Amino acid sequence: MTKDEKIAKLGKEITDRATVLLGKDKITPESPEYLGINSALKYTAYKYDQKMADDILDICLTMKKRVPLTIEQLAKKNPQFDRAYLEKAIGYQRERSGRVPLGEPRRQEPEP
Repeated sequence: MTKDEKIAKLGKEITDRATVLLGKDKITPESPEYLGINSALKYTAYKYDQKMADDILDICLTMKKRVPLTIEQLAKKNPQFDRAYLEKAIGYQRERSGRVPLGEPRRQEPEP
């Protein structure tokens, strides 16, 4: 499977657009899902290396939307990677997202 096909497959997995979910539209290089995933992979390749970006894409393809996994479960689904490497790759993903879950207010620093 080519990189473009992997990005399209992951884009279809994470999208919430009804036309894509129903199969009326396909994920193309102009789709917002494709652009977002490709941008994140380019950033990962720039900051770390291309191999890490490719591996993160492969790891993400084994995950499902809104289904949390432990490192052990992820290691079972990705036997080609050892546990330490998976922890490193997932650490890079967490560092990149830096999101605050919805409903959780951002902390305000007290004014001096």
